[in-house]
Amino acid sequence: MLILRKGKECGPERHTGTRICLMTQEIPPSLPFSPPVFLPLKPYYKYSIMNTRRTDIALLLLRLMFGGGMIIGHGWSKLMKFFGEEPLSFANPYGMGEVPSLVLATGAEFFCSILIVLGLFTRLAALPLIFTMLTVVFLVNFGEPFAKTEKAWMYLVPYICLALTGAGYYSLDGWRLRRRAA
Repeated sequence: MLILRKGKECGPERHTGTRICLMTQEIPPSLPFSPPVFLPLKPYYKYSIMNTRRTDIALLLLRLMFGGGMIIGHGWSKLMKFFGEEPLSFANPYGMGEVPSLVLATGAEFFCSILIVLGLFTRLAALPLIFTMLTVVFLVNFGEPFAKTEKAWMYLVPYICLALTGAGYYSLDGWRLRRRAA
């Protein structure tokens, strides 16, 4: 049986000015004691981790570090293979040829990473990067020790998080949404 208490338990919350009302849950009479359990009806926004500036700053840092790291550490060197004098050689995990595999990996690791850093079409841009990292882990380096696949795993998890959450407030996606809403 749930009882909503009004009066003294329902008052202004100090920091945000919102009203917090508490609900008391009675324990079944089979127990020897009946302590009340207090549950807030409205959660404290300041303690929530979703939809806050801190989350948006964390998403910005995630995008900058992992998008920029992919560009500098992997995408740029693959892009420069097209302009070098050496013949193109690259892994061919799907059997479609070395050059098409290199084109797809470069497109993901360089151009999609630029979109990730800018926060433009972030959820869509993360999908080729997720696919590329899964290819590295499960096809190119399958059966290798974890030390060899660790970097791919370390890039895979943030890209999955960005695909699920989006870019956040400090991004071109966030700017487009705010502009469209206005």
